[in-house]
Amino acid sequence: MADELRMLVDKDEIRELSARYNRAADNQRLEDFLGTFTPEGVFEVADGPKAEGTEAIRKLMGKAVYGSVHMTLDSVIEVDGDTATQTATLLMGHRRDDRASSTVVTTGLYQDKLVRTPDGWRFTHRLVSTDLTFRRVNKTFIALTKAEISDV
Repeated sequence: MADELRMLVDKDEIRELSARYNRAADNQRLEDFLGTFTPEGVFEVADGPKAEGTEAIRKLMGKAVYGSVHMTLDSVIEVDGDTATQTATLLMGHRRDDRASSTVVTTGLYQDKLVRTPDGWRFTHRLVSTDLTFRRVNKTFIALTKAEISDV
């Protein structure tokens, strides 16, 4: 029973890590975002950039603009001692700062590798594959952000 309870707690902690990642990205809290990865962690977009290590992820995510909304759904988590994998559906939207509208931008999939650290579970590798191309997602965000700026 103790092993089953530990597995349930681990899975819940991994889901919570995903939620912290989402909120940090969406609210442009870069240090909190970086804290979801190990120092040597990798953040990779299937047909886009790949950042390895804290400074590379910092540089990549420092370019992000306000407006993203990340939702992680239907996660399947496999725990093996102090390592784990997670596959989860991604629903990504855009929200306007003035709360006048929101838009679904794309869906996709996260494929994660995780490790238990003294500070809790952290991503060692997070691969995101969106159903729209990375380029198309960026163009959509740019267009929505420009519309938001021009409407002010």
